[in-house]
Amino acid sequence: MKYLFKILTIISVLKFNLVNICHAMTSPTAIYACEKIVVRVEDRKRYCLTHDVEGNTHNIILND
Repeated sequence: MKYLFKILTIISVLKFNLVNICHAMTSPTAIYACEKIVVRVEDRKRYCLTHDVEGNTHNIILND
């Protein structure tokens, strides 16, 4: 019983650390390259027009 508890504890610690390592290796945010920067007349804000890898169009508001 004592060995079983130790083995289960070791497995749970390894599993927890593996999940943390996998999360650390992934990118938290998407990185976009602007294809075109436009200024809308109605609000005078600059927008970055771009597409993601799946072909979806995005209009990202740029900060001044």
